[in-house]
Amino acid sequence: MSLKWESLGRLHITPVIYKRRHFDKFMLFRGDSPDWYKGHNYHRTDVWGANISSWFLWKAGKTSFSALYRLEGIVSTVLGETMNTGIKVPGEDTFFTHSKSRSTASFFIGHTWYGDKWIIGAGGLAGYIPENESRLKILPGVDIGFHLCPEIMLNASWANSLRMPTFTDLYYSGPNNIGNPDLKAEISNFVEGGLKISTNYIRGSLAVFYRSGQNMIDWTKKENDELWQSRNLTCINSLGTDLRLQLRLKEYLKGKWPDRITFGWYSNKQNKEAVDFISYYVLDYLKYKFIASLDQSVTKHVSLDLRSYFQKREGTYTSFGDSNYREVPYKPFWLFDTKVLFKKDNLQVFISVNNIFNIEYFDIGNIVQPGRWIKTGILYKLNLN
Repeated sequence: MSLKWESLGRLHITPVIYKRRHFDKFMLFRGDSPDWYKGHNYHRTDVWGANISSWFLWKAGKTSFSALYRLEGIVSTVLGETMNTGIKVPGEDTFFTHSKSRSTASFFIGHTWYGDKWIIGAGGLAGYIPENESRLKILPGVDIGFHLCPEIMLNASWANSLRMPTFTDLYYSGPNNIGNPDLKAEISNFVEGGLKISTNYIRGSLAVFYRSGQNMIDWTKKENDELWQSRNLTCINSLGTDLRLQLRLKEYLKGKWPDRITFGWYSNKQNKEAVDFISYYVLDYLKYKFIASLDQSVTKHVSLDLRSYFQKREGTYTSFGDSNYREVPYKPFWLFDTKVLFKKDNLQVFISVNNIFNIEYFDIGNIVQPGRWIKTGILYKLNLN
C-alpha cells in the first residue's frame, strides 16, 4: 500500500508513504523428509517508509534533493534474535520464534549544469544506519558528459555505494549453513567511462568500468568443509567492458534487410585478494556474455524475433551427480530463442520458444536451468476513455 502526491508548480515536490507486508513459507521437502529436517521455515516481513523528493530548474541548471526514512522488520521461525514470547503463524500449527528490525534515514542533494556541449552533475547521499559499524555514511557521485557532435556524446561517472547484509546473511543457520550476525556492510567504488551514439540508423554505447568492492558479502566454505558460512571478503576489484549496438539498416539501405539487428558484448575480469574459499556467488562472476538478435517484419501484422546468447561464468558449483560431492567448473553455453508476434489494432497474439535446442546448462549454483520452454498468450488493450 502506498500514497503519493505530486505538485506541478515550478518547485516540484513528491511525497510518498508506503507499507508492505509479505508472508513466506520455505519448504525444502514437500513430502517425506529426513530425520534432521526440523520443518518448514516461515517468515513475515514488514516494510514501512516515507520519502519526499523535489527538484527545480533555474539559471544554473537543475537542483534536486530528497529525504527518506525506512523501517524494516521480520518475524520468523529461524531469522533474527530469539523472542521471549512466540507469535502464532497464521494458518499453521507453529510459531514465529525470532524477530529483528532495523531502520535507515538518508538525505540526498544533487545539481546538474547544462552547457552548450557539457553536462556536469554532482551529488551526495548522507545515510544514517544504526545497524552499520560507522552509523553515518557519506556517498558522493559525479557524472560528466560532453557532446562531440549532436549524435555522439562522451561520458564518465564515479560513485560510491553501500549494501547492508540481508536477514538471511545475518541469521540463517541450517544443516548446511551458518549465519554471521557480525557481518559488515559492503562498500563499493564505481568508475565508468565511454561514449554513446544515436543516429537514425545506428544506436549504441561503449563503456569501460572499474569497480572496487570491500567487505563483499558471500557464502563460502573451504574445500573439505561441510558448512557454508556468510562472511565479508576483504577486497574484490573488477575491470570490464560493455558494448551495445543496434543497426536499423532497412531504413538506410531499403530492400529486404531486417528491421533491427542488435549486438551486445560484456566482459569482466576480477582480481581478488588471495582467498582459498569456495564461493557461492560473489567469486562466481559472469566473465563473458555475447548477445545477438534480429527483428524482422514478416507481413503487415506479423513479426519474427530471433535471439542468441553466449555466456561464460568463472567459478565452480557443487555437483551431486554421484555419492562423492565435488566442485565442477561452469561450462560456457549457447542459447537460442525465438518469438512470433501477431499484432492488429488492440490485439496481440504471440508464441515464443526459449532454449530452442534444449541445452542443459548451469548458471548460478547447482540448479539445472529450464530446457526448451514454449509459451503462448493473448493481450488485448481496452480503451476506456
